[in-house]
Amino acid sequence: MEILRTERLVLRTWTKDDLKTAQQLWGDPAVTALISDAPLTLEEAADLLDQQIADQSEHGVQYWLCSEVATGEPVGAVGLRPCNHLEAPFELGFHLLADQQGRGFAFEAASAVVRYGLDHLGAGALFAGHHPDNHASAHLLARLGFEPAGELRYPGTGLMHPSYVLHDGRLDADPGWTPLEAAHPYLAGDPFVGHLGPRRRFRVRWYEDADGVMVGKAWFGPGCEGPPGHVHGGAITTILDQAMGGGVWRSGHPALAGGLEVRFRSMAPLGLLARCRMVIESIDGRKIRARAELTDMTDGRLIAEATGLFVSIDPATVGV
Repeated sequence: MEILRTERLVLRTWTKDDLKTAQQLWGDPAVTALISDAPLTLEEAADLLDQQIADQSEHGVQYWLCSEVATGEPVGAVGLRPCNHLEAPFELGFHLLADQQGRGFAFEAASAVVRYGLDHLGAGALFAGHHPDNHASAHLLARLGFEPAGELRYPGTGLMHPSYVLHDGRLDADPGWTPLEAAHPYLAGDPFVGHLGPRRRFRVRWYEDADGVMVGKAWFGPGCEGPPGHVHGGAITTILDQAMGGGVWRSGHPALAGGLEVRFRSMAPLGLLARCRMVIESIDGRKIRARAELTDMTDGRLIAEATGLFVSIDPATVGV
């Protein structure tokens, strides 16, 4: 299955029929010198191939087989694998055949994989590392925008490998904004939305702006699809509800929604980056009325707006 295509390269998933190519790649001492203590045997290459196939099936990623578009010849393996380092869900890796190195293929393929990880998979950050003697990889990671993040011991070599993280800064605070996730359990602890959200659905970060108003930035991924190529209205409603509910709780009024009214103003394409802003309009006894709006970060278009009625509760009734 084809995953990505660049000007010169195509990346697709491995199959069991690719064992010869896997052995050609990971059985070459020139390829494995800086990632393993020895080239892989045919049996070890088969095991690694099985692992790549399993990663794709279970996590939707692997070090994809990379081939040249013009010739169909294999170039190497470039892609992602699951990890849990420095809050990054995936690790970037690139292993090129010896005779394909020095042609700019690693940067071309890795650039496409990075965008895929951030834009399609919804990873808020990507991790990478390299052998301490692999200066070419250090240079490539710097070109991709990765920043040094200490060292980690790599099982393949037993050495401490320099480590890097690429952070997706598109949801970072604007000047004068203060992060709110760590400051309030409602915003940090909701497993449905929370800080990062379900992978490939959406990610959202909440802040207080310079005027004390609760604001947020959200990314809507392919897991939000409703109409083809566009965000489902339920995903938009979820963010608006979270904004109003979070703002109400943060104001010192633990409450649950009694009613929401959402008005959709324009279509939202998948991959949308949006700003969300909420205000409390009135407080009348236990009744709190709030309003929120979602706008496109690119052009300022109003995507949707909502009003909500929230009813105060004893927070102990929901275990807070």
